[in-house]
Amino acid sequence: MEILYLWVREFRGRSITEAGFNFGGKYVFDFDSRTGNITVEENTEYIANFFGERISNVTAIAGKNGSGKSTLLDFIKLNISVDIGNTNLSYLCLFKVDNR
Repeated sequence: MEILYLWVREFRGRSITEAGFNFGGKYVFDFDSRTGNITVEENTEYIANFFGERISNVTAIAGKNGSGKSTLLDFIKLNISVDIGNTNLSYLCLFKVDNR
């Protein structure tokens, strides 16, 4: 399983607010929380099999100190792993499962 996109309404007292995160790959996603629409576009910089056939994707989370890198990872650890299937729109997560 691979996380493709994550949108978070709010986490840790507004440390993350109304933010979307693309995790690389063939597509770029965007979620409009007002309309509930998700847009999908092809990633023009995507290179198929760049890392070989056995590695599907590599994603880095980079930024200055205090920019929210650890907060984002904490959100994923605390929510995504235990909340799959939750219909509460405090976040939206798109997955790729079994190379589909």
